[in-house]
Amino acid sequence: QSTHNVEAAIKIDSLDWEAAVKENTAEAFKRYFTEHEDGAHYDEAHAKYEQIEAQKVTAEDKIAVSQLFSTFFNALAQRDEVALSATLAPALSSFLHRQNATKDDVKQYMDKLHEPDITRMEFTLADDWKIDKQEVSEGRYDYIVDFSVAQRLERTNEERETSVHYKITAKVSADNHITELNMKTT
Repeated sequence: QSTHNVEAAIKIDSLDWEAAVKENTAEAFKRYFTEHEDGAHYDEAHAKYEQIEAQKVTAEDKIAVSQLFSTFFNALAQRDEVALSATLAPALSSFLHRQNATKDDVKQYMDKLHEPDITRMEFTLADDWKIDKQEVSEGRYDYIVDFSVAQRLERTNEERETSVHYKITAKVSADNHITELNMKTT
């Protein structure tokens, strides 16, 4: 019943808001708008919470991204131009460090990959996914992806290399197409 009750409530609201901003996590903003339903920053806290939550990579995101790359590498191994093309954006900002690559550039790489002495090719994607979301427009996100893949080859010439490991860095568009893919051997 103090005469300073309103002043104290405003100060507590202000301090809790400053703490949420400093922490800058979904949990902090949720805590603020849960504890301050009529707080001065309620709407702003709720918006920040939703923004941070939207940027989290969900299990569904990981499944979609991993299936896309599984399809891509299976298409490479099977020399399936149709399936390969379906995984790609019309133009890639970078493919194997070549800027502004086309689907034809990727198909040429696939053809080059299948040397005459190769009788079978298989890619195995490791479960070491690192996926980040990047907002490109309101509610639309690209995915920045890093993972490893092992390539196994069966050859008629047994003296040649039969396995290669790659580290992949890639980008996937909001409409689930590869827009960038670079590999290096490890």
